[in-house]
Amino acid sequence: MEHAGWKIHVQGFFVRAVTRAPIRECEAIIESGIREETSPFTLLAVGPIAHAEADGTFESWFVTIGDDGPVSVPKSVSAFVRVGKEEWKEHIQEVEPADARSLSESELLIRLKPIEIGQDQALYVGRT
Repeated sequence: MEHAGWKIHVQGFFVRAVTRAPIRECEAIIESGIREETSPFTLLAVGPIAHAEADGTFESWFVTIGDDGPVSVPKSVSAFVRVGKEEWKEHIQEVEPADARSLSESELLIRLKPIEIGQDQALYVGRT
């Protein structure tokens, strides 16, 4: 049986690990942190590249295969932070049920805890 899929909206922010300063020059691809092939969180599509705002906040979304029931909360979300023109570094963020809010039977909003980027980690921003 084919499922309609679950759309998971993600909001979060990037900070430097030591200083906790917001990072405004940062890009990331946001997707499910679950890699099991039989999981309803198996990735179908990713949304637009997340671009940090001046305060470090970002938004994006991804779509998973879902299942017959209402959308549920994944245990983790992956943020692939752009560190080079064609290089990305994965940051896995655990998700607690309290971090998520159902928008409909097939849509969920997750507000991530801060994504900590190493103090000396160089970042690459492709947009102008």
